[in-house]
Amino acid sequence: MTETSALSGAAGAASRNVSRRTLVKAAAWAAPVVAVTVAVPAASASEPEPLPTRFYYTIGYDQTTVGNVVRNLSVTGGNVIIEGSPGDSAGTIVITIWIPTGYTWQEAATPYGWTKTTPATGSPRVIYTLESALTVPVGANSATAWFPGGTLVGSGASPTNAASLRINSSVYGGGRTYWPEAEEE
Repeated sequence: MTETSALSGAAGAASRNVSRRTLVKAAAWAAPVVAVTVAVPAASASEPEPLPTRFYYTIGYDQTTVGNVVRNLSVTGGNVIIEGSPGDSAGTIVITIWIPTGYTWQEAATPYGWTKTTPATGSPRVIYTLESALTVPVGANSATAWFPGGTLVGSGASPTNAASLRINSSVYGGGRTYWPEAEEE
């Protein structure tokens, strides 16, 4: 009986030792799994890769000439775009179309999100102002505003009686000016 007790005691002790080792091994393997599980959601919620901040546009010009005389000047539809990190802003965007003598401005469509003004004094022009600042939203790396364009209809434009398109940002300098020229013969 003493022998049996000793065996039972030894078996019981061996059983406890194995159980302790098993628990230690299991804990060692389980700890990294918990750490990885905690790290994965943080990585999946990250922002998109930031871009260098820049402002540009795809709005341009086209012209029609008849008999070497400029007849129609078209401002082609396009976008004003800012790329960068969330919160980057191009500020106020203004598009100014200078209208030469002998021309009238016809919109391609009513530009959504833009306010149109036609000053009563100064050179004839149409001014479009984007109603809210062009700003990169959270979770994105660019913002875009569409401008539908239009046509200056008439004749008589020359380098001294010129149409021009100016696209300005209150944050980024620059703009584009266009002077129509007759086609080469």
